[in-house]
Amino acid sequence: MEEFKQMSLDDLLNIGSSNTSSVGEPVYENADVEVSVKKEEVNDNMSLLEVAEINRKEAMGQLAKYEECENKLNTLGEEMLELQEKLDVLISKIKVDNKELIDKINSISDEMEATRAIQEKVKEDLLPLQRKAYQFNPEDKTLKYNKIQSTYVAESEKNKFDLKKFREEQKEFWKEHLDILLPYAEITSVADYLKITISKR
Repeated sequence: MEEFKQMSLDDLLNIGSSNTSSVGEPVYENADVEVSVKKEEVNDNMSLLEVAEINRKEAMGQLAKYEECENKLNTLGEEMLELQEKLDVLISKIKVDNKELIDKINSISDEMEATRAIQEKVKEDLLPLQRKAYQFNPEDKTLKYNKIQSTYVAESEKNKFDLKKFREEQKEFWKEHLDILLPYAEITSVADYLKITISKR
């Protein structure tokens, strides 16, 4: 029997029509063979369209979760609004019951605002005086009075350069002079992100 196991199908069919082999085993001309084929799922065989569709379904599932959270936030927001209205009623009652205290708080608040306005006016009046002092002597740019210190900052210019636009419009110049320009350029990578908007309708 071991000999037959090692023989190919063609060899077995060519043995002849005798019912016995050289080793005394019967030879079969016909045989029923049961073959089972396993179907394996191979992701490599999926088309890009199928992969894109699966990806899109997953993304839509995530958006559904986002909407669920948004709906919950809206519900919580409505509850918070109701509680805030109740608190406002209580605060109004406290204000009525403590009118004298509230008036005093408002009076001090008004006085603080008026004092800040005076400070701004003093600062405006001080600027030309310190400018003159600086012009007479550039070393004389700081005045100190007790805890207050005022430093004159001379007129200058504010520089702004559109590096992104320059790189887009002057590509060749940028490449050719990269060794000179790059040390002066601040280029930062910005990660991709999602901008999600909620429809009010």
